[in-house]
Amino acid sequence: MKLSHIRRSACFSVVVVVGVLAGTSASFAISQDAQLIVDGVTAAGGASKPACSDVSALTKSVTDVTTELAVAGKLKGDPKAAGKEAGEFIYASCK
Repeated sequence: MKLSHIRRSACFSVVVVVGVLAGTSASFAISQDAQLIVDGVTAAGGASKPACSDVSALTKSVTDVTTELAVAGKLKGDPKAAGKEAGEFIYASCK
């Protein structure tokens, strides 16, 4: 899979996540791939309260971490789906 395709897929999924999430609850289980992304975003400081107030910063953090993990071969499934799931989880946790 080409890097440009992964980057576009991850970016698209995160943009969709941010646009759709108004009432999602943070109390749900997420996949192993999504958890890797959440951990990466959290370690980078992208899930902090200030970043949560800036949707663009949050979207960029999730996209960057998803792309990094996908390129490194650390995601077992679809990077687009994992990025979407992680973005939903992080966004819901921001509330």
